[in-house]
Amino acid sequence: MVQNLPRPGRKPILSECDIQQLKRVTQIQRHASLNEITNSITKEVASQTVQRVLHKEGIFSRIAMAKPHLRPQHFDKQLAFAKSHVDWLLEDWKKVIWTDKSSFELAKNLTLTRVWRTQGEQYSFDYQVAQHHSRGQSIMVWSVLCPIEQ
Repeated sequence: MVQNLPRPGRKPILSECDIQQLKRVTQIQRHASLNEITNSITKEVASQTVQRVLHKEGIFSRIAMAKPHLRPQHFDKQLAFAKSHVDWLLEDWKKVIWTDKSSFELAKNLTLTRVWRTQGEQYSFDYQVAQHHSRGQSIMVWSVLCPIEQ
């Protein structure tokens, strides 16, 4: 008769239920610190253990990507523009001159916001923070893009 022998080594401290709870906490409280996540479960475990389990589940603490502060009316205007120009051909777009401006900060921002997310979620709005201009030194760049006829 064949039977499995007990495996050597220590049993995992966290059960599957505990791991699911940790995953739920990181989904609900995306900006929580590792200590806050560790304290959310009832078992007494080290924060390093929680971090190791989350990494094994594919959840990492990353610096949140900054996005421009857009209001709902901005999204409505973008959608209206896209709908009104859906039938344009390449020749129509070649007649358009695109302009943009951007501000670049010369001093490093030391207050970076971190979020818990899985790979590939960095562009989701839930994992981004609104970009606010600081009062530090910055430079404004303005650009114009237009097609060159050959």
